[in-house]
Amino acid sequence: MPAASGTTAAGINRAGTVVGFYGNGAGGVFGFSRDSLGNITTISPPNAVNSLALAINDSGEITGEYLDHRFVCHAFVRDQNGVYHSFNDPNAVYLTYGQGINNSDQISGVYLDGNVVEHGFVRSAQGQYYALDVPSATGTEVSKIDGAGDVVGDYTDVFGIVRGFLFIATKAE
Repeated sequence: MPAASGTTAAGINRAGTVVGFYGNGAGGVFGFSRDSLGNITTISPPNAVNSLALAINDSGEITGEYLDHRFVCHAFVRDQNGVYHSFNDPNAVYLTYGQGINNSDQISGVYLDGNVVEHGFVRSAQGQYYALDVPSATGTEVSKIDGAGDVVGDYTDVFGIVRGFLFIATKAE
């Protein structure tokens, strides 16, 4: 990003479009996408003070998080037409992040409850939420989701050690 104070690439799709975020040098952080031709688009939902673009699927749908003018963090998905849809896990009190999106439009992420504890979730394309917490963990974060619905992330155990996990999705017959 030209004139950025720092840049992070966070995701890429099969077409070579990269998403991430950059600092603008004045304390702001904004999401971006960069297509395979080098065209850069700022990814910032309406009313966002700051935003992070964290994942993109092969249809060009982007998920991430943004901070609104009240300093509340929300997740978003930007569809392939550039329309933003904001969402929050129904159990979230402080924040919701969308951190992964697959080609079935399932979104993986994390939210904070009223006790400031991280919980993982998967959101279906229809907007249904599925909690995903590692048993006995003091916090769970779901980072990415693949086409089969398998997710990876990390959790904090009772000793305060952060560990990674893989959850293999099962299909009901």
